[in-house]
Order: sequence, then C-alpha cells, then structure tokens
Amino acid sequence: MPAEAHSSVALVVTLYFEHLALSPTSYLHKDEQHVRGRSLPRYRQHGWLEYGNRVGIFRILDLLDRHALRATVAANSQACSAYPQLVEMFATRGYEFAAHGQDASYTPPADEAAFMRDCAASVTAASGAPVTGWISQDFLQSGNAVISARAAGLRYVADFANDDMPFMLDGVEDVVCVPAQYELDDVRVLYDRRVNAWDYADMLVEGYGVLAAEARTAPKVMSLSIHPWVLGMPHRFRHLSGAIERIVATGGYWNPTAGELAEWYRRELAKTRPAFRFT
Repeated sequence: MPAEAHSSVALVVTLYFEHLALSPTSYLHKDEQHVRGRSLPRYRQHGWLEYGNRVGIFRILDLLDRHALRATVAANSQACSAYPQLVEMFATRGYEFAAHGQDASYTPPADEAAFMRDCAASVTAASGAPVTGWISQDFLQSGNAVISARAAGLRYVADFANDDMPFMLDGVEDVVCVPAQYELDDVRVLYDRRVNAWDYADMLVEGYGVLAAEARTAPKVMSLSIHPWVLGMPHRFRHLSGAIERIVATGGYWNPTAGELAEWYRRELAKTRPAFRFT
C-alpha cells in the first residue's frame, strides 16, 4: 500500500452486481420489502435491475476506466450465473469480488455462516479469485454477521455506517469492519429519499472535501456505492460522472479495494486502535 495512505482518503468504490428473481422460489427466504403486496411475475422490478446489468453497467465501466478507478464488486451468486460475461469483464479489470448473497430479493436463512460460505464459494468459482469479504443485501445484516463471517472463513464485512475508518469488533478481532457510508449510498439517497441527482453529486463532492481535509492528520475512508440500475440510468449518469471528475481533479486519495483496505488496516492500525463494542 502507498505510504501516503496515512494522509489521504481511501476511495473505495463498491459496484453492486445483483440479480432480482422474476418469480420468487420457495427454497429461498424472501425479503418482504421487495414482495409485499406485489403480483408475480415482477416484470417491472426485475427489468429495473436487469437494465443495470444490460445497459447501465457499460456506462459505469467506461467511467471507471476513464479515471483508472478499481471497484469492489458486491456480487449476488445468481448474478454471476446469469452474466458470466460481466464477471469476466470485472476480473479483467482487476476488480475484487465480495459475496453479496444469492439474489437481491432474499435475506439469509437461519444458518448464516453456511449461507455466507456457500455464496462466497459460488462467487469464487465464477470469478476464479478468492472471495474474502461479505456485503449484506440492503444493509440487512444480522446481529451476528461478523461472527458468521469469521465462521465462514471471511476476513472483512462492509456493512456498518458508524465510522469513517475501518475497525474491529471487541471479541472478533480477526474480521475487519470496512465502513459503508449509508448517508451517501445511491439507493438510499436517490431511490428511497428522492434527492435530485444534481444534489446527490454535490453531496459526494462535499463529503469528499471534508474527508480529504481531515485525512491530512488521520486516515479516512469514503465509500462510493454504485448500483448500475440507479446511477447507470441516463438521467443520473451525467451527475455521477461530473462528481467523480471533480473528486479526481481534487486529488488526495488512493483507491484500494475493500479487501486491500481491510488488510492495510489489519497490518498498519489494528494493533493501536481499540476494538469497538456495540452498546
């Protein structure tokens, strides 16, 4: 990792690679926020996410290529099966893969560790690269997510919004918690809260500016989440592109994957920073 990591922002780009089942099947656990009161098959919701995988993703990849930015791919195992050509494109670019469940409409069953292990194994098989991290679907992690990740053999979880730096949980010091800035998540801001795309772009730049100033004295992390079905839409893409151009022009960042950031933290800071306990 670069020596300047101690005085710059770690810009972690998370690219969501998701599949939404057209008709839920009985062997998976439904996330009620996606199915309550809706008829099947779900052509509108299914098509919305498929637009991201069929069209929006190519705008996003061109944008990241233009600025030499690498991403961490939060991959549903079913998305890997449905779009092997995209898996290959991500791998060719040196992106990292993190396990992100099976399907965008489901939460894990009771045996969470086995579920994580199976999802990670499926993504590893599809990508040809070891998967070391977990990103819960829709931030719906359980209270035991970090313990389950350790049992599944994973080394980081990128679910929690309580810090601008990685941390470890008291009693689970072998799994790094990589921060996810919920307030800047594109689905939460643009889809749930209906913030204008141009205001969202300004939020990204403003947030980066504050973190960059603070990073002169202490490391900071900015998580940039990109769902292609949201930010790959033509009426939003220009604003994402402009925000990234402004951030890149400012400088003062490095661009690790989530796994690289976790390992950097484990090596450089974990011994001197107290473990965190949720109260």
